Formats: sequence, C-alpha cells, structure tokens
Amino acid sequence: MMIPLLLLACAEDLRLPAPSLGVDEAEAAWGEALAALVTPAGRVRYGALPAHQASLDAYVAALAPAWEPLDDDARDARLINAYNALVIKAVADQGLTGSVQDVQIFPYSLIDGASFFAGLHFQLNGETTNLYDLEHDVLRPTLNDARLHGALNCASEGCPPLRASLYPAEGPGRGAHRGRQPVCRRARAHRG
Repeated sequence: MMIPLLLLACAEDLRLPAPSLGVDEAEAAWGEALAALVTPAGRVRYGALPAHQASLDAYVAALAPAWEPLDDDARDARLINAYNALVIKAVADQGLTGSVQDVQIFPYSLIDGASFFAGLHFQLNGETTNLYDLEHDVLRPTLNDARLHGALNCASEGCPPLRASLYPAEGPGRGAHRGRQPVCRRARAHRG
C-alpha cells in the first residue's frame, strides 16, 4: 500500500479552476478549436494553440466534475475525446517541443515515457486519473477493439493521426476506424 501512495505523492497534478461552462457548451467550443488546430495529416498545430487555450482549458475543466449518467456510446466518445484533449493539454502545459519522453517525474522517469502517461494526473468525471489508467483501465476493458488505438492520439511519431473533430456520442466505434485506415496504409507503404 505504501508504494501506490508514494507514486501518487510524486505525480504532478494538473488541476484547473472550477468549470465556467457546462460540458456540452465546452465540448462544442473545443470541437471548433480542434477543427482549427488539427492539420489534414492529423497533427496538432501547437503553435496555434494559444489562440484556443481558453477552449481547451474550459473543456478539461468541464470534464473534471462527475458527469450525469451517459449511455455507453456517449460515455465512450466522451472518454476518447477527453483522452485526446488531455494529451494536448499535457503537451502544452509541459512545454514539450520534442518528445513526450522528455517529461521526467520521479519515480515514473525510471521507465521511458512513463512520466507523461502515468505521472501527470487529471481530474476526470469526479476522479483523479492519468493517461495510462484512462486508456488501460477505463477504455480498453469497455472498448476491447483494436480500433481504439486509432482513436487515441498520444502525441508521438508512431501514433495514429488525430481527427480534426470530436468523436460523436452515437458511437465512437463507427468513427474510430477512420483514424486507423491511413495508419494501415502507411505501414504497408513502408514495407518496401
């Protein structure tokens, strides 16, 4: 029990002030900002983020308190959209210009890349979580589908491109394959 408490004590908590917008309003504003920030190749224009920082912060803040109950598709879409927004927020907040592996939070830094995914903590749906737990303990058990990898963007070179829009509440599984297809095509093209 002492080790998990120690790890949590060493983590960096990225808290925001209380939300000023409801989740739906903040989500709509972030969706518009996302469309402006993501290139056709699925990369984030981090240099343009300052103009949209308020939308990102409002969205992340609106996701922090416990949500009203959602049906499974709406919950999954919100969690995928939250994961992608939290990655963008973490990259911006950490001032990363190179790699997510540049984040160093002891003891997570003992494993390459672990600080970014496990050492940065966020408030989401009334609980404290990190990107690793959100993907592996929350999303993967409910969306046990290879297309999930195509829906999540981890701000790394080998990561699938990011959609320039939010996943719809009526079923992220339907849109997840859209992010996956170019990755599969690219992998075949590189085989030679």
